Amino acid sequence: MHPLKCVGAGLTFWILGCARAGVPIEGCPATAQQALFNGASQESYLGLAPSQIAAIVQVVSAGPPDGSFCSGTFIKPNWVVTARHCLQLFSSQVVIRGDALSSSESFPVIARIGHPTADVALLRIGIAGLDANADGGSTKVSPIQPAGTIETPLAYGSVVEMAGYGITEAHATRHLRFLAETIVNIVDEAITVNGFGKSGACDGDSGGPLLVRGPDGTPLLAGVMSLGARSCVEDDTYVRLDPLQDWIQETVGLSASTRNECGSITEQGRCLYGTALWCTGTELAAETCIDGTTCGWDVSLGGFRCVAPSADPCEGVDSVGACVGDVAMSCNSGALLREECAPCDVCRVEGHTGHPTCTQ
Repeated sequence: MHPLKCVGAGLTFWILGCARAGVPIEGCPATAQQALFNGASQESYLGLAPSQIAAIVQVVSAGPPDGSFCSGTFIKPNWVVTARHCLQLFSSQVVIRGDALSSSESFPVIARIGHPTADVALLRIGIAGLDANADGGSTKVSPIQPAGTIETPLAYGSVVEMAGYGITEAHATRHLRFLAETIVNIVDEAITVNGFGKSGACDGDSGGPLLVRGPDGTPLLAGVMSLGARSCVEDDTYVRLDPLQDWIQETVGLSASTRNECGSITEQGRCLYGTALWCTGTELAAETCIDGTTCGWDVSLGGFRCVAPSADPCEGVDSVGACVGDVAMSCNSGALLREECAPCDVCRVEGHTGHPTCTQ
């Protein structure tokens, strides 16, 4: 690993064509692996609303338009969190991505505060009128709250979502991409995810978010991208924000509650991190499954809710699905679908969607 490759988020550029040969499994043929596979252009795994997606921004140098850059996330109307090593950017600005109805907008950074020990920084933005329910310029932005200490029970094997504007497999940059990946290591200060030679963060993704949902369905920022693999398709390490909660609040103040939009989550719902989520009208409803219940298919309601395990025909798996050992499982309107992986395959998360897939 190099301190400015993937870590440096575009502060320096390395050779992009880093294709790798497949690593053979004993008794199985080697397979080719894609290089720099950086994810989907459309977010799907967590079902975020457009205003929440707009909170994921570029942090750019005020120099040449093709210069260095990082990624970051609005956590309050005038504050963005990114990696501390991104403070090397000269006279930085924050760029809010536009959509089909609005163009991208740039705003100056008027204060930059790095954490004294962790690779995390807070940027104060010179912008008026941006709040969780109003337009900042022409783009609506709903800030994403940093995760608290006990809000989401993450562990080894949990699927999370990463995002950033870094280099893609086509060598393009400054296009927001999303990846669902599995936690392979979690300690007090950091969370590590792994693309298993298929996907990962690259130059320009530093400072970008690691995203989850809390027990009430609120999107949460679990970590900030700090350290990546030279290959851009292996381990990526994020600094956890829950241990830094006091420092963040002392700097930016308490986060205000916001309306929890449904995004792409429907009335049928989803199961995420032990919570049942479903859309009621225009707002997201949530129920944490306790007292012996689990999130599963409710036959009477025709959706994912908290139910007794014995009453769930889908065995705790929702429509997105999950790997249960080397079996890819998903639930289709109450019918459990199972695909047993072939002897030379393993079940892993597909980066674009979070669906389980059997692959070498």
